[in-house]
Amino acid sequence: MNLNFNPSNRDISLLFVLGLFWGVLEAFAGKWIKGWQPNLFGFIMPFVTAVFIIWAKRLLPLTGSILMMGIMAAVIKLFCSGMILHGAFMAILFEAVLAEFIFIIAGTGFWASAGVGMIVQLYSMFHPLLTKGTLCQSSHVVRFKQWLSMYVYSGHNLQKSQTILILLILHLFLGFLAAAVLWPVKANRR
Repeated sequence: MNLNFNPSNRDISLLFVLGLFWGVLEAFAGKWIKGWQPNLFGFIMPFVTAVFIIWAKRLLPLTGSILMMGIMAAVIKLFCSGMILHGAFMAILFEAVLAEFIFIIAGTGFWASAGVGMIVQLYSMFHPLLTKGTLCQSSHVVRFKQWLSMYVYSGHNLQKSQTILILLILHLFLGFLAAAVLWPVKANRR
């Protein structure tokens, strides 16, 4: 990874396009996914976001690129939500900061990408705890518990600790999978 931020015109253009794409992805794909599969939204959207972040870093491996794209995406999400400063705006910013931090510390290899995927997934899981002070009663956990009881465990009443453990394992697996999906894609060599 290039630790000196000295972007070319191509880099600036790519940064702008990727930031716009991330913002549109968060604003419109998120709304579509939530309408299509509300019980699994907390898994699908962070997976899509993690795949995008890892892919974007491979396309533009400059220090700070994910952070700048995240700022653009958060502002687009802010405008699309009626200028209301809400959790999604903060989530995009925190995900960008955490991902950029991992990429700076660990590089852009497979394990760093897997770490980014897992941290984006875990942040999504723990976001309600950080913003609202609740985890077990967050809509993500409640909906997932209902979905598990209905489709997987056929009417069994799961304990909150079991639900949290299953959520944690699935989030970690999907974060790792986000990196594994993109592993065959060649990184942008400068």
